[in-house]
Amino acid sequence: MTIEECYSIMGGDWDGIKRRLGNDALIAKLSLKFLSAKEYSEIGDAINNRDWEKAFLNAHTLKGVALNLGYNELAKAASALTELLRPRKLDNPREAERLYLSITSEHNKVINAINVYKESNL
Repeated sequence: MTIEECYSIMGGDWDGIKRRLGNDALIAKLSLKFLSAKEYSEIGDAINNRDWEKAFLNAHTLKGVALNLGYNELAKAASALTELLRPRKLDNPREAERLYLSITSEHNKVINAINVYKESNL
């Protein structure tokens, strides 16, 4: 599997990332590095602990990384949570939990595609 095919599976913005980075090997390296990113799990922990500042910071970072790597649907999901958490307080924590589920769905698509790419290139 090529890194371009990986992007196709995940629904990533291949044309955009290719324009920005231009190098398939670099795109693959950054995608594989994304597998070890901790922001996603830290968002979940922060929401469970009602630590809205930590949840905001991790959602904001995830949004930025996802945008830079062309994971647009993950970026959109992270952006929605970022905006909800921007005030660093919530009247309805269930809304944060609901948005985190949306992030989970998109994150899983990206991670699964990268893992298939990784396994096919061992």
